[in-house]
Amino acid sequence: MSLKMFCRAAAVAMAALVGGTAAQAATCQFGDQSQFWLSADVWTSTACVDQIAGNDSDQSGGNGVVNVNTVGGTGLFGTSNWTLDSRYDANGSYGPSGILSISNVSSDLMSGNWSVSSWAGIGSAMLVIKGGSGFASYLLDMTAGTFGQWVTNALMNKGGNTPAVSHISLYTTPAPAPVPVPAAGLLLVGGLGAIAALRRRRKA
Repeated sequence: MSLKMFCRAAAVAMAALVGGTAAQAATCQFGDQSQFWLSADVWTSTACVDQIAGNDSDQSGGNGVVNVNTVGGTGLFGTSNWTLDSRYDANGSYGPSGILSISNVSSDLMSGNWSVSSWAGIGSAMLVIKGGSGFASYLLDMTAGTFGQWVTNALMNKGGNTPAVSHISLYTTPAPAPVPVPAAGLLLVGGLGAIAALRRRRKA
């Protein structure tokens, strides 16, 4: 266990001694690279949702499956059109395989790096980290680049400990389609151009 993770675990233990319990849910934290680990679980993220029990999915399913598009009534981060782009499993496999890559995973499976090949065509992106009995969700800042790091600090298993990662999912929404210029607008631009040309001829 690294020094930073030890400090985080010590803080949780201290909270338990002063009135908390080991089984209390952990709290997610978001931020940039400078805040990573002690005050941000994923960088660069702009918002997060605390641990939700179950397995994440972009569709409704059986027992224990949580649809990220309907949870809370409005979907995670108020979005109801998330699509699963990629999923990394702790055994190193991907399914489905999209733009997400996970690397430099620690031996205890509690931290690592994430990256994407490109944000082209994507409107918003969410990284979901699953471990133990639940998952935490992070809204990624796409303007900050195409890579970052993650830890499982926001998760807690039934024994009250930080679990190893089970899987990491990347959900995305499509970029808004460009608004077409109405035909009337094109005619107006053409008409103004013709008037300007006529004025130039008269002056000549």
